[in-house]
Amino acid sequence: MLQPGALAMKREEAKVQGVALAWVIQTIVDESGPRKLAGQSSVQIADELRPIIESIINSLDRWLSPRSAAKPRRKVSSGRR
Repeated sequence: MLQPGALAMKREEAKVQGVALAWVIQTIVDESGPRKLAGQSSVQIADELRPIIESIINSLDRWLSPRSAAKPRRKVSSGRR
């Protein structure tokens, strides 16, 4: 069982991770809307946004990971191609 201080820390970590995820989603919405209105297909938009979102996720992963537990970064894959 977690001690009260540890539980509070887990809640704070979850809150930060939730905010980070919201930032990723907001970036997708902000970038995809105008592109769709400009006539780009969903596939074109996804292909162009993939490196942007991948960079954000990798940066967040580095930022949110404990320094001692740093692992090699993974490449986000859509499963397509």
